[in-house]
Amino acid sequence: MIDPLFTPTFLGGTAEPFPRRVIDVAALPAVDALFISHSHPGHLEPESLKQLPRTISVFSPADPTITLVLSSLGFVSHHVMRPGDSVRLGGGSINFLAGGGDGGYISALFADQDGRFWYLGDRGDFFPAAVIQDARRGGPVDVAIVSHPSDYHSFLQHSTWDGGAQDGETHADWLARALQTAIAVGARLTIPGTTSN
Repeated sequence: MIDPLFTPTFLGGTAEPFPRRVIDVAALPAVDALFISHSHPGHLEPESLKQLPRTISVFSPADPTITLVLSSLGFVSHHVMRPGDSVRLGGGSINFLAGGGDGGYISALFADQDGRFWYLGDRGDFFPAAVIQDARRGGPVDVAIVSHPSDYHSFLQHSTWDGGAQDGETHADWLARALQTAIAVGARLTIPGTTSN
């Protein structure tokens, strides 16, 4: 499971996933591991984490906020991962790659007999060539969840404010970079990875 968000709203009720959905956590398959990509709202959600067994293995970057939340909730198997680390789970593996930002982000490449899936988190737009090369090791990525489209509402198209936009860029520039990353790793399918900013 990646960055679970089970509640109908987040950010104190000021934001909600779109389209609206109801998740019956009891109906989900058993969770064998949890990956938290970073500590932003919508990714590290205590109300959602409360609904999971405290014994599952949790993987995250080194981030004191993530550690505090997991510890406060009673999770007993938290593993801090760094780029280059990997773990084997069941019939597959998770390889941890840089997250495109500072040390508080990490991305994960999941691989098993069915294919390869790269979750880039919020920073799916800005990866150095070495990280893209690491992601391509072992073949093309079948599915890449990249941070794009939902952040590009018309009222933001000419804004240069955003954590993902570089100085002087528009959201269209950010979107172009995100899609170039997906192309560079040979993604057969690209999925927008955020609900809103």
